[in-house]
Amino acid sequence: MSLYQVIQESGISLHANESPYPIEDSIKAELKAALSTIPFHRYPDDRALQLREAYAAYLRVDPACIMAGNGSDELIGLLISVCITKGKRILTLDPDFSIYDYYAKRNEGVLIKYPYDGENPFDIHDAIAFAQAQRIDMILLSNPNNPSGHWIPVCDIDILCRFFPQIPIVIDEAYGEFAPESSISLLAKYPQLFVLRTMSKAFGMAGLRCGFLLADKDTMSKLSPYKVPYNVNAFTQCAAVILLSHQEQMYRHVQAIIQERERLYHALREQFQGILTIHPSHANYLYGASRKKEEMIQVLTDHNITIRNYADSDHFRITIGTPEENNLLLSVLQKHFKQEEIISCER
Repeated sequence: MSLYQVIQESGISLHANESPYPIEDSIKAELKAALSTIPFHRYPDDRALQLREAYAAYLRVDPACIMAGNGSDELIGLLISVCITKGKRILTLDPDFSIYDYYAKRNEGVLIKYPYDGENPFDIHDAIAFAQAQRIDMILLSNPNNPSGHWIPVCDIDILCRFFPQIPIVIDEAYGEFAPESSISLLAKYPQLFVLRTMSKAFGMAGLRCGFLLADKDTMSKLSPYKVPYNVNAFTQCAAVILLSHQEQMYRHVQAIIQERERLYHALREQFQGILTIHPSHANYLYGASRKKEEMIQVLTDHNITIRNYADSDHFRITIGTPEENNLLLSVLQKHFKQEEIISCER
């Protein structure tokens, strides 16, 4: 079984899809004040009731439809462990979030991958025919997709749910705040549907690990006994409630990231034609390919800039940084490839 790849680098980190914006100082002051009120000698609220109520208010759903977790990764593992046993088959995309492979293998499940890289419109009926032919036991998709950034419209998720009423369909919306719509609107309609969310990305809480699983109320009541007790620590619960009371910070950061995403997308496409292929994205990153990928990775590394490198392929992924970080990335690439062009012409 291969390990999930974790990369931690100093310098400019444009590889882990984290928010480039730290929590504002005024909110940090609230977190610091709250720290002194937490009874650390006691176990945290196992139900995470205040946290679930705050997140339910944010999404405008019933708190009974929500389970909190130690990041959404824990909840992915929970669903797979409950639903998948040896030999059972999970449909996902190729490419998709590599943690799915990790949990599938841990539970001796089989991951079946439907090839889709976002270059052409997603054909939901072709995907359904593929899943039916493969006799799938679960469907698990990141949407927007990690790493490609493509987004499957909610109307297509609706069709998917209608075709597969008897198996769990899990839509991982870790980057949901950057997309036009959410599949949460379908939960009341389909008891087999689950939606995953996180506060790591848009809310800038990657270091505190807070995720959520949403489902129909009756479905959630059946799943809840399988949750690990005390899975969300007291400070994370407290901090998440405080951040949810300051949603304006999150909305400002999301809009800034989307604006920078579009600017960087067009700049990379226009300035590096013939060198880089960049996909449009509905997330906080850009996915691309290049025959000169290793050269590009090396020149960025030389300038202390880290992006995600997909080994054994021409693909890479760039997390959207601050305007200053994005400008530096563009400047480094412009200077390098311009110099390379000059050298080539001289030859």
